[in-house]
Amino acid sequence: MGKSISGACLSYTAHRNPDIDETIQQHMEIIVDELVKAVSHIDSIVLSGGFGHGEGCVRRLPNGKYLPMNDYDVYVFSDAEIPYDLFQGLRKRVQDKIDLEEKHHRIRVDIKFIRTSKLTLLLPDMWSYELKSARVIWGKDLRNLIPLEKEDVPLTVGLNTLLLTAGDLITYFEPQYLDEEIPLEVAETLDYSCTRAFLQVCLALLLLGGFYESYYSRRAELFSKHYTNSFPELSAILPDLPQKVRYHTNLRLRSVNFGPKHPIKLWFEARNVLKYALWYFVCRILGKPFNIEQDFVELLVKNGRKLASFYFEPYLRYALRRIGVPSAPTLLKILMPAVHAYENLRYVRNCSYNTRKVFFSPLPRLQSPLMNIYLSFVLLLLSVEEDGREVRKGPLREAYRLMKSMFPCKYMVDNKWETWRSIRDACSSAFKVQASSPQAMTL
Repeated sequence: MGKSISGACLSYTAHRNPDIDETIQQHMEIIVDELVKAVSHIDSIVLSGGFGHGEGCVRRLPNGKYLPMNDYDVYVFSDAEIPYDLFQGLRKRVQDKIDLEEKHHRIRVDIKFIRTSKLTLLLPDMWSYELKSARVIWGKDLRNLIPLEKEDVPLTVGLNTLLLTAGDLITYFEPQYLDEEIPLEVAETLDYSCTRAFLQVCLALLLLGGFYESYYSRRAELFSKHYTNSFPELSAILPDLPQKVRYHTNLRLRSVNFGPKHPIKLWFEARNVLKYALWYFVCRILGKPFNIEQDFVELLVKNGRKLASFYFEPYLRYALRRIGVPSAPTLLKILMPAVHAYENLRYVRNCSYNTRKVFFSPLPRLQSPLMNIYLSFVLLLLSVEEDGREVRKGPLREAYRLMKSMFPCKYMVDNKWETWRSIRDACSSAFKVQASSPQAMTL
C-alpha cells in the first residue's frame, strides 16, 4: 500500500490511538487492494471526509475493538473506463470483505471515480474543495491540480447539508422506539445521527454567514464567535445552540461510546434544531422574513421550484464562467430547464442500472428529482407529531405527491405509520439511485 503523502493527517482520528489507526489502516488496505485489482490504471487513491482529515468518528465494541461510525469517503483518480457493472461489483466486494473482517458489523464505503484529466474541471463543492487537504492513501499526489478555493464553495452546500440531515434523521426513527427498549447498536446509530445533525446545522449556518472551515474543531470555535451577531432571529429561538454544537463536536471527536438511555428525546431535540435552522436558511436564501407563525410546510411546497433553481444555479454559473460565457440572469433562466432535464435523464438511467426497471414518469417534470427527494425527507420529518405517536396528514400527503412518480410507495388511509415508512423507504431508495453514478460530477 502506498505511503500517505498528507503530512497534516498522521492519524485517522483525533484520538491518536494506535489500535484505532491499525483497524482503519486494515480497512484501507482492503479497499486499495480491491481497487488496484479491478481497475486497469489508477493514478491516485484519496481518503477524504472525517477519516481523511484526521477527524474520523469511532465506537468501541464490548470486546474492546474499535469500528468507524461514519463512512469512508474514497476518491479514485483514473482515466480508465469504469462500466457500471464493474463499479457495482467492486463496491460489493469491498463491502463484503470489510464486513467479513468485522464479523458483519456494517461499515459503509463510498467510492467515487474522478477522471485524472478532469481534476482541473471539478465542480465547486465542499467535497471537491476538501480533496485538496485529504489523505493520499495510494499513488501520486495530484491534489495540487484541483484549482478550487474555499471561496468557491457555494451556498448550495449549506442547503444540501440541511436537507440530507433530514433524511439521515428519518432513516433511524421508528415509532416503537417510544415504548420499547432500543437495541444497543441501533441506539448508537440513532445517537450518532443526532450528534451529526447538530454539526451539520453548524456547517450550514457557517456557510450562510461566510465563515466556512473544513475542520470540525475550528467550525465549533467560529460558530460560538459569530452565531449571536450573525443570526439574531435564530439565536432568539435557539439561544444555547453554540453550547450544544461544542458539546456534540467534542462528543464526535473524542467519545467512543454512543447510545444514551433516552435517544428518542435527543432525536426530537435534534429534529427541532434542524427544523428551525432549515426554516431560517430557506427564508434567507429566498429573501423572505423569518416568521415562525407562518406555515413552514406551505413555504417549502410553494417554493420547491425556486429552491431547485437555487440549488443548481451556482454550478451552472461556474460552468459558464469556466468557458468564458457571462452568466446573465436571462441566460441562466433559459438554461436551467436543460439542467433539470439532464438530472431527470440521469435518474432514469440510474434506475435502470440499479433496479432493472425504467421509471419514465420523472422525464416530463421540470424539476430535478433530487429536490423532490430532499423535500420529501423534510416533509416526513415534519409530519411526526411532537409526542411521536401521530403523523400529520398534510406533510405526509405532500411527501407522497412528490415521491409517487419517483419510486414505488403506498398511501394507506387507515395506517398512517405504514404510509410514512413506505414513503421513507422510497425516498431512501430513490436517493441511493440518484447518487449511484460511479463518476463524480465534473464539467
